[in-house]
Amino acid sequence: MRDVEQIVGALREGRAREALTWVRALRDEGGAPAWRVNELFAACFRQLGDAEGAAAALWRAAQADTVLRSQREHYSGYLFALHYLPDISAEDLAQAARGYARFYREPLQQVSWQKKDSLQLHVGFLAPHFCDSSSARFYEAMVVGLAEMGLEVSLYALSSREDAFTGRLRDEVSRYRDLSALSLTAAAEVIRADGVDVLIDLGGHAEGGVTLMVLAHRPAPVQITAIGWIDSTGLDFVDGVLSDGVLAPEGSGEEAFFSERLVCVPQGCLCFTPTQAMREARARMETITRERLTFGCFQNFLKVNDAVLQAFAEILRQAPLARLILQDVLPLAERADAVRERCAQAGLPMDRVTVRPGRKDYLEDFEAVDVVLDTFPYPGGFMTALPCYLGLPVITIRGSHAWARFGAAVLTAMGQAGQVVEDVAAYIRQAVHYATEPQALSALRTAIRRDPEDGAYPMRTDREAYAKRLYAALHGFYHDKMKQLRQGE
Repeated sequence: MRDVEQIVGALREGRAREALTWVRALRDEGGAPAWRVNELFAACFRQLGDAEGAAAALWRAAQADTVLRSQREHYSGYLFALHYLPDISAEDLAQAARGYARFYREPLQQVSWQKKDSLQLHVGFLAPHFCDSSSARFYEAMVVGLAEMGLEVSLYALSSREDAFTGRLRDEVSRYRDLSALSLTAAAEVIRADGVDVLIDLGGHAEGGVTLMVLAHRPAPVQITAIGWIDSTGLDFVDGVLSDGVLAPEGSGEEAFFSERLVCVPQGCLCFTPTQAMREARARMETITRERLTFGCFQNFLKVNDAVLQAFAEILRQAPLARLILQDVLPLAERADAVRERCAQAGLPMDRVTVRPGRKDYLEDFEAVDVVLDTFPYPGGFMTALPCYLGLPVITIRGSHAWARFGAAVLTAMGQAGQVVEDVAAYIRQAVHYATEPQALSALRTAIRRDPEDGAYPMRTDREAYAKRLYAALHGFYHDKMKQLRQGE
């Protein structure tokens, strides 16, 4: 039997199958606490692309653990993993999120807040870190846009990690604080002492839900989650979730699935900011009409469930000349092997399918793709926005609840609402249409790639206009919340 450190080392080296065998032996021989064994099972299943196995293991870890903080971390991971599953409903997700509240048994700190009379709110952002990432491509416009309006903007990082992007953000805002050396309580005290009016949490249940643990101490009168977590947190000390008319259409009843209020930003709550490398990649992309169209799916392989694979199989059956590239976001060879096996079992023609791990220089890989297929019910965010920015058509399904509509919100914000379909049948039809009508595809790609000077640039990267809409939504929500607090006194 291998010990825990050896198993962790095998996982670090990408040897998940071997690690899984060792974890089973560890469980059978009682060589580690049950929570630790299940935590290791979850890590193995994630690396092998088994979302259902990871969710079940994290659930068991949360139940077996006796340390409150790590119980919360395991349950946050469980909530995240649930969203990968194809058959889970909005009601099930909401119920699971509400179950997280039982891990906050201590009484919350009672704070008396004074309403700010000034129109200028102090907006803070709390995140596990502020390094460049897929989430950063969306929150950069928030942070910089509000700072450019002359607002007091503060950033609070729970990690000491920094990179060049961190430095650029630091130069834009009023203050940047590294809270990594502080306890959760002390971190909340720092934010409270700075006088933040609206605190925007960019983490949610990502990275073990550590940002939520700070919010539990109520460091700001108004606390909102955004970007990193689009669904309900299940917590009453999170006041709002940033949303819009696509994520939560009027009359959809979406509010019933949230313990928070929905803070809707007119014309969309998302604004994608490309990096310089992405701008250069876009300039290199060409509109090519090929005899054999190539579909691409560049998503986290945990999102590639059996329903997605069955749709891919049907598309390739109806488009016998088309090819498909499935590329992961992580460089895990064993996970690619596992997905390749699942593709074969699902009936995909493997002579026309390429399955490969992710890699660092992935931007150039889009040059071989003609049409991008989004995943469902868990669509992409960054990996849906990026190919659209590069000039590629992306097909996504408008899901049945907010999280599942993230891809639709991204494409709508980028001027490509026409690529949003209502169900799997329409998804297949749209893909086959592009595979069999090359002139229609060529015309669409030309329209997507049109230059800003043409007046029809599909990217809504007008940071100034976006920041004004965002601030108006935050300002209105803040004053509504403060009025509610005063009435409750």
